[in-house]
Amino acid sequence: MSHDLSWADTAALEAMRRVQADITCEVDWFSRPNCSLRVLRLSALSVEDGLPIVFVPGWASTPFTWRYFLPALLRLGPVYYLETREKSSASIARKEAFRIDQMAGDIASYALQRLRSNHYALIGASSGANLILESLNDSSIEPACAALLLPHTRMPVPNYVMGLRALPSPLLKPVKAVLVELVKHGLIPRHLSAQREGMLPALDVADLSRLSRSAASWRSYRLDCNSINSIGVPTLVVGATDDPIHDVRAARSICNALPEGSWFDALTFTGAHSSRVAEYVGQWVKTHVVKSRLHDKTQ
Repeated sequence: MSHDLSWADTAALEAMRRVQADITCEVDWFSRPNCSLRVLRLSALSVEDGLPIVFVPGWASTPFTWRYFLPALLRLGPVYYLETREKSSASIARKEAFRIDQMAGDIASYALQRLRSNHYALIGASSGANLILESLNDSSIEPACAALLLPHTRMPVPNYVMGLRALPSPLLKPVKAVLVELVKHGLIPRHLSAQREGMLPALDVADLSRLSRSAASWRSYRLDCNSINSIGVPTLVVGATDDPIHDVRAARSICNALPEGSWFDALTFTGAHSSRVAEYVGQWVKTHVVKSRLHDKTQ
Protein backbone atom coordinates (compact mmCIF):
# COMPACT_ATOMS: atom_id res chain seq x y z
CA MET A 1 0.00 0.00 0.00
CA SER A 2 1.30 3.46 -0.86
CA HIS A 3 0.57 6.46 1.29
CA ASP A 4 1.59 8.74 -1.57
CA LEU A 5 -0.94 10.64 -3.62
CA SER A 6 -1.04 10.02 -7.36
CA TRP A 7 -0.66 12.88 -9.82
CA ALA A 8 -4.43 12.65 -10.35
CA ASP A 9 -4.98 13.10 -6.59
CA THR A 10 -2.59 16.04 -6.52
CA ALA A 11 -4.24 17.66 -9.54
CA ALA A 12 -7.63 17.25 -7.87
CA LEU A 13 -6.40 18.87 -4.66
CA GLU A 14 -4.84 21.77 -6.54
CA ALA A 15 -8.13 22.37 -8.35
CA MET A 16 -10.12 22.16 -5.11
CA ARG A 17 -7.77 24.58 -3.37
CA ARG A 18 -8.37 27.12 -6.09
CA VAL A 19 -11.98 27.11 -4.83
CA GLN A 20 -11.15 26.87 -1.13
CA ALA A 21 -7.51 27.41 -0.18
CA ASP A 22 -7.56 25.75 3.25
CA ILE A 23 -8.47 22.22 2.13
CA THR A 24 -6.33 19.51 3.70
CA CYS A 25 -6.00 15.84 2.79
CA GLU A 26 -4.85 12.87 4.88
CA VAL A 27 -4.59 9.26 3.72
CA ASP A 28 -6.25 6.70 5.97
CA TRP A 29 -6.82 2.95 5.60
CA PHE A 30 -9.83 0.86 6.49
CA SER A 31 -9.25 -2.86 6.94
CA ARG A 32 -11.71 -5.57 6.00
CA PRO A 33 -11.26 -9.34 5.68
CA ASN A 34 -8.84 -9.92 2.79
CA CYS A 35 -8.58 -6.27 1.82
CA SER A 36 -7.67 -2.77 2.94
CA LEU A 37 -9.32 0.28 1.41
CA ARG A 38 -7.91 3.77 1.04
CA VAL A 39 -9.87 6.65 2.52
CA LEU A 40 -8.94 10.24 1.70
CA ARG A 41 -9.90 12.42 4.67
CA LEU A 42 -10.63 15.84 3.24
CA SER A 43 -11.38 18.84 5.41
CA ALA A 44 -11.44 22.62 5.36
CA LEU A 45 -9.61 24.28 8.24
CA SER A 46 -12.22 27.06 8.38
CA VAL A 47 -15.04 24.58 9.11
CA GLU A 48 -15.19 23.29 12.68
CA ASP A 49 -17.34 20.50 14.12
CA GLY A 50 -19.19 19.96 10.90
CA LEU A 51 -21.21 17.03 9.61
CA PRO A 52 -19.07 14.07 8.48
CA ILE A 53 -19.84 12.93 4.95
CA VAL A 54 -18.86 9.56 3.49
CA PHE A 55 -18.46 9.96 -0.27
CA VAL A 56 -18.38 6.79 -2.39
CA PRO A 57 -17.19 7.46 -5.97
CA GLY A 58 -18.29 5.50 -8.99
CA TRP A 59 -16.56 2.62 -10.75
CA ALA A 60 -13.18 3.84 -12.12
CA SER A 61 -13.83 7.37 -10.82
CA THR A 62 -11.07 9.46 -9.18
CA PRO A 63 -11.04 12.57 -6.94
CA PHE A 64 -10.19 14.56 -10.08
CA THR A 65 -13.67 13.74 -11.39
CA TRP A 66 -15.11 15.47 -8.32
CA ARG A 67 -12.75 18.45 -8.06
CA TYR A 68 -15.61 20.95 -8.52
CA PHE A 69 -18.11 19.04 -6.40
CA LEU A 70 -16.24 18.19 -3.20
CA PRO A 71 -15.32 21.76 -2.07
CA ALA A 72 -19.03 22.57 -1.65
CA LEU A 73 -19.50 19.51 0.56
CA LEU A 74 -16.50 20.51 2.67
CA ARG A 75 -18.43 23.57 3.79
CA LEU A 76 -20.61 21.16 5.79
CA GLY A 77 -17.78 19.20 7.39
CA PRO A 78 -15.09 16.61 6.67
CA VAL A 79 -15.47 14.34 3.67
CA TYR A 80 -14.29 10.73 3.87
CA TYR A 81 -13.66 9.75 0.27
CA LEU A 82 -13.96 5.95 0.46
CA GLU A 83 -12.40 4.17 -2.50
CA THR A 84 -13.97 0.85 -3.43
CA ARG A 85 -12.27 -2.48 -4.08
CA GLU A 86 -11.65 -2.12 -7.80
CA LYS A 87 -9.48 0.97 -7.26
CA SER A 88 -5.73 0.45 -7.65
CA SER A 89 -5.22 2.03 -4.20
CA ALA A 90 -6.81 -0.96 -2.44
CA SER A 91 -4.74 -3.77 -1.02
CA ILE A 92 -6.72 -6.89 -1.80
CA ALA A 93 -6.12 -10.64 -1.74
CA ARG A 94 -5.34 -11.89 -5.23
CA LYS A 95 -8.35 -14.17 -5.51
CA GLU A 96 -10.74 -12.05 -3.49
CA ALA A 97 -14.10 -11.60 -5.19
CA PHE A 98 -15.70 -8.31 -6.18
CA ARG A 99 -19.22 -9.19 -5.14
CA ILE A 100 -21.72 -6.37 -4.77
CA ASP A 101 -22.74 -7.47 -1.27
CA GLN A 102 -19.09 -7.43 -0.16
CA MET A 103 -18.51 -3.92 -1.47
CA ALA A 104 -21.75 -2.70 0.11
CA GLY A 105 -20.59 -4.35 3.32
CA ASP A 106 -17.39 -2.30 3.19
CA ILE A 107 -19.44 0.89 3.35
CA ALA A 108 -21.68 -0.40 6.14
CA SER A 109 -18.70 -1.56 8.21
CA TYR A 110 -16.93 1.77 7.77
CA ALA A 111 -20.01 3.68 8.92
CA LEU A 112 -20.61 1.38 11.90
CA GLN A 113 -17.00 1.43 13.08
CA ARG A 114 -15.99 5.01 12.38
CA LEU A 115 -19.10 7.17 12.63
CA ARG A 116 -21.86 7.99 15.09
CA SER A 117 -25.35 6.86 14.12
CA ASN A 118 -27.57 9.60 12.72
CA HIS A 119 -24.68 12.08 12.69
CA TYR A 120 -23.30 11.65 9.20
CA ALA A 121 -24.44 11.63 5.58
CA LEU A 122 -23.79 9.10 2.84
CA ILE A 123 -23.26 10.40 -0.69
CA GLY A 124 -22.41 8.19 -3.65
CA ALA A 125 -22.20 8.41 -7.42
CA SER A 126 -23.13 5.90 -10.11
CA SER A 127 -22.05 2.45 -8.86
CA GLY A 128 -21.14 4.09 -5.53
CA ALA A 129 -24.74 5.25 -5.20
CA ASN A 130 -25.94 1.70 -5.77
CA LEU A 131 -23.52 0.37 -3.15
CA ILE A 132 -24.99 2.86 -0.69
CA LEU A 133 -28.49 1.66 -1.55
CA GLU A 134 -27.44 -1.95 -0.98
CA SER A 135 -25.74 -1.06 2.31
CA LEU A 136 -28.87 0.75 3.53
CA ASN A 137 -31.05 -2.18 2.51
CA ASP A 138 -29.01 -4.93 4.11
CA SER A 139 -27.56 -3.46 7.29
CA SER A 140 -28.31 -1.55 10.46
CA ILE A 141 -26.45 1.64 9.56
CA GLU A 142 -28.28 4.86 10.38
CA PRO A 143 -27.08 7.93 8.49
CA ALA A 144 -28.96 11.18 8.97
CA CYS A 145 -29.58 11.21 5.22
CA ALA A 146 -28.19 10.02 1.90
CA ALA A 147 -27.74 11.40 -1.61
CA LEU A 148 -27.50 9.24 -4.72
CA LEU A 149 -25.97 10.78 -7.83
CA LEU A 150 -26.83 9.12 -11.14
CA PRO A 151 -27.75 5.68 -9.72
CA HIS A 152 -28.59 2.66 -11.88
CA THR A 153 -31.12 -0.13 -11.93
CA ARG A 154 -28.64 -1.95 -14.18
CA MET A 155 -25.14 -0.74 -14.87
CA PRO A 156 -24.04 -0.23 -18.50
CA VAL A 157 -20.70 -2.08 -18.56
CA PRO A 158 -18.89 -1.64 -21.92
CA ASN A 159 -18.19 -4.84 -23.84
CA TYR A 160 -14.52 -3.95 -24.26
CA VAL A 161 -14.08 -3.96 -20.47
CA MET A 162 -15.42 -7.48 -20.32
CA GLY A 163 -13.02 -8.38 -23.12
CA LEU A 164 -10.07 -7.41 -20.94
CA ARG A 165 -10.68 -10.51 -18.85
CA ALA A 166 -9.55 -12.68 -21.74
CA LEU A 167 -6.18 -10.94 -22.07
CA PRO A 168 -3.03 -12.29 -20.42
CA SER A 169 -1.79 -9.99 -17.64
CA PRO A 170 1.37 -8.88 -19.54
CA LEU A 171 -0.83 -7.40 -22.28
CA LEU A 172 -2.84 -5.15 -19.96
CA LYS A 173 -0.10 -2.52 -19.65
CA PRO A 174 0.26 -1.92 -23.43
CA VAL A 175 -3.53 -1.97 -23.80
CA LYS A 176 -3.73 0.73 -21.14
CA ALA A 177 -1.14 2.80 -23.02
CA VAL A 178 -3.20 2.54 -26.22
CA LEU A 179 -6.35 3.65 -24.37
CA VAL A 180 -4.50 6.67 -22.98
CA GLU A 181 -3.42 7.72 -26.49
CA LEU A 182 -6.96 7.31 -27.82
CA VAL A 183 -8.33 9.57 -25.09
CA LYS A 184 -5.56 12.14 -25.57
CA HIS A 185 -6.47 12.46 -29.24
CA GLY A 186 -10.20 12.49 -28.61
CA LEU A 187 -10.77 9.14 -30.34
CA ILE A 188 -13.55 8.02 -28.04
CA PRO A 189 -17.26 7.32 -28.59
CA ARG A 190 -19.26 10.50 -28.98
CA HIS A 191 -21.55 9.69 -26.06
CA LEU A 192 -18.49 9.70 -23.75
CA SER A 193 -17.25 13.15 -24.80
CA ALA A 194 -18.50 14.82 -21.60
CA GLN A 195 -16.34 12.42 -19.58
CA ARG A 196 -13.13 12.92 -21.57
CA GLU A 197 -11.43 15.33 -19.16
CA GLY A 198 -11.66 12.86 -16.30
CA MET A 199 -10.64 9.84 -18.37
CA LEU A 200 -6.89 10.46 -18.43
CA PRO A 201 -6.42 10.58 -14.65
CA ALA A 202 -8.81 7.64 -14.31
CA LEU A 203 -6.77 5.59 -16.78
CA ASP A 204 -3.52 6.63 -15.15
CA VAL A 205 -4.48 5.05 -11.81
CA ALA A 206 -6.72 2.27 -13.16
CA ASP A 207 -6.01 -1.38 -12.47
CA LEU A 208 -7.45 -2.95 -15.62
CA SER A 209 -7.46 -6.44 -14.14
CA ARG A 210 -9.54 -5.35 -11.15
CA LEU A 211 -11.85 -3.26 -13.30
CA SER A 212 -12.59 -6.19 -15.57
CA ARG A 213 -13.15 -8.55 -12.63
CA SER A 214 -15.49 -6.16 -10.87
CA ALA A 215 -17.24 -5.42 -14.16
CA ALA A 216 -18.46 -9.01 -14.24
CA SER A 217 -20.34 -8.42 -10.97
CA TRP A 218 -21.80 -5.15 -12.18
CA ARG A 219 -22.84 -6.55 -15.53
CA SER A 220 -25.09 -9.11 -13.85
CA TYR A 221 -26.38 -6.63 -11.25
CA ARG A 222 -30.05 -5.72 -11.30
CA LEU A 223 -31.75 -3.47 -8.78
CA ASP A 224 -35.29 -4.49 -7.95
CA CYS A 225 -36.92 -1.24 -6.85
CA ASN A 226 -39.39 -3.22 -4.74
CA SER A 227 -36.44 -4.24 -2.58
CA ILE A 228 -35.71 -0.67 -1.45
CA ASN A 229 -39.19 0.45 -0.41
CA SER A 230 -38.46 -0.17 3.26
CA ILE A 231 -35.45 2.17 3.44
CA GLY A 232 -36.51 4.90 5.84
CA VAL A 233 -33.54 7.23 5.38
CA PRO A 234 -34.31 10.60 3.74
CA THR A 235 -32.63 10.25 0.34
CA LEU A 236 -31.99 12.73 -2.43
CA VAL A 237 -31.74 11.18 -5.89
CA VAL A 238 -29.97 13.22 -8.55
CA GLY A 239 -30.60 12.26 -12.17
CA ALA A 240 -29.64 13.90 -15.45
CA THR A 241 -32.15 14.10 -18.29
CA ASP A 242 -29.54 14.49 -21.03
CA ASP A 243 -26.95 12.01 -19.75
CA PRO A 244 -26.64 9.16 -22.30
CA ILE A 245 -24.84 6.83 -19.86
CA HIS A 246 -26.91 7.14 -16.68
CA ASP A 247 -30.55 6.41 -17.48
CA VAL A 248 -32.69 9.15 -15.95
CA ARG A 249 -35.74 6.85 -15.98
CA ALA A 250 -33.87 4.41 -13.75
CA ALA A 251 -32.94 7.19 -11.33
CA ARG A 252 -36.59 8.34 -11.30
CA SER A 253 -37.84 4.84 -10.54
CA ILE A 254 -35.38 4.58 -7.64
CA CYS A 255 -36.54 7.89 -6.23
CA ASN A 256 -40.19 6.90 -6.55
CA ALA A 257 -39.55 3.60 -4.75
CA LEU A 258 -37.91 5.22 -1.74
CA PRO A 259 -40.41 6.17 1.01
CA GLU A 260 -38.51 9.40 1.73
CA GLY A 261 -37.06 10.04 -1.71
CA SER A 262 -36.52 13.55 -3.10
CA TRP A 263 -35.68 14.36 -6.74
CA PHE A 264 -33.33 16.78 -8.46
CA ASP A 265 -32.49 16.93 -12.17
CA ALA A 266 -28.88 17.94 -12.88
CA LEU A 267 -29.73 17.88 -16.62
CA THR A 268 -26.31 16.64 -17.82
CA PHE A 269 -23.42 14.40 -16.76
CA THR A 270 -21.22 17.49 -16.38
CA GLY A 271 -23.92 19.22 -14.37
CA ALA A 272 -24.09 16.33 -11.90
CA HIS A 273 -20.39 16.88 -11.16
CA SER A 274 -20.64 20.66 -10.86
CA SER A 275 -20.35 23.03 -7.90
CA ARG A 276 -23.91 24.19 -8.62
CA VAL A 277 -25.36 20.74 -8.00
CA ALA A 278 -22.99 20.17 -5.07
CA GLU A 279 -24.32 23.33 -3.43
CA TYR A 280 -27.88 22.08 -3.89
CA VAL A 281 -26.97 18.69 -2.43
CA GLY A 282 -25.18 20.37 0.47
CA GLN A 283 -28.17 22.57 1.28
CA TRP A 284 -30.51 19.58 1.06
CA VAL A 285 -28.27 17.57 3.41
CA LYS A 286 -28.03 20.47 5.86
CA THR A 287 -31.81 20.86 5.95
CA HIS A 288 -32.43 17.18 6.63
CA VAL A 289 -29.72 16.93 9.26
CA VAL A 290 -31.31 19.83 11.16
CA LYS A 291 -34.69 18.06 10.95
CA SER A 292 -33.13 14.81 12.14
CA ARG A 293 -31.45 16.41 15.14
CA LEU A 294 -34.61 18.27 16.11
CA HIS A 295 -36.43 14.92 16.00
CA ASP A 296 -33.78 13.39 18.26
CA LYS A 297 -34.25 16.12 20.85
CA THR A 298 -37.97 15.48 21.02
CA GLN A 299 -37.56 11.76 21.70
